Amino acid sequence: MASIFGMFETAKSGLSVAQQNLKITGHNIANADTAGYTRQRLNTSAIDPSVSAYLLSQADSAGAGRGVEALGVKQIRSLYLDDQFRELNADFNYSEYRTQALTYLEGLFDERDEDGGLTAAIQNFYSALNTLTQDSSSLEYRTNVQQQALALTEGFNIVYTEMKDLWQDQNDSIMADADEINSLADRISALNAAIAKYERSGETANDLRDDRNLLLDTLSGLVNISCGGNETNPSMVDVQIGGIDLVTGVSVNRVEADGAYLHTEQIDELTDRIASVNADIAAAAAAGDPTDELTAALDGYIEDLSQFVEISTAADADGVTNILFCG
Repeated sequence: MASIFGMFETAKSGLSVAQQNLKITGHNIANADTAGYTRQRLNTSAIDPSVSAYLLSQADSAGAGRGVEALGVKQIRSLYLDDQFRELNADFNYSEYRTQALTYLEGLFDERDEDGGLTAAIQNFYSALNTLTQDSSSLEYRTNVQQQALALTEGFNIVYTEMKDLWQDQNDSIMADADEINSLADRISALNAAIAKYERSGETANDLRDDRNLLLDTLSGLVNISCGGNETNPSMVDVQIGGIDLVTGVSVNRVEADGAYLHTEQIDELTDRIASVNADIAAAAAAGDPTDELTAALDGYIEDLSQFVEISTAADADGVTNILFCG
């Protein structure tokens, strides 16, 4: 027959586990509105009955258990759903930003308005030219052509200015996103270190893991990422962008934004030099002078320009090179 103290211990274990469950329930309720919080639960297990040290156990031993024990607090979270969310989050944000830019361009060109937009301005200009052909000496027709030409060029200038501003805004947004990615990577690395230190005791750092998962969710909205466990420490996660490591344990690689918009001064200077050399080549060819040195200098400028932007070139019979910007 079990001792009275054994029954007290069994009851005590049940009360202790119930108290821990109440504490976890309160924690879940208190953080119901906390961003990134994951509901937690207490994992429990029955305590095995004690085994007699004697060869022959007592005949009245029923082999009853000794109560319940807490195994640890676990998050109710699915790694599969995390991966699915982050993949879809990246696709959604890409589509959202692209839609915003295209909607802006649609409003800029305003081709749905029959009385406005570039199409209407072009049609009005060619209509004025056709009218002028009927009586080229008419001052009224000439004035109309001039006004329509001014309206057309003004429309082109407005569209160019607006598109240039949009291009600059997009570039500034990319720079800001790169800085935010680096900031998130630093914070993920710091949480990796904090979680690994906390879990050395055998406990699970659930709240710190929530903070890290929230950062990973935020990062997935900026760039397509892949996450996996660290090979040397299972408490840490590694993050990759396009197969390139961003966070490896506590190590972080930096993301840098680069593009033609960061080198506008150099590009403008090189295009001016190319135009000047082209003019010199044309003049030298017309005069029958050699153009070897000028051509060599032109090739050097073109090579320097290709370091900043993607271009294609085509030279005419006189050696004058036309440049087409491809990007």
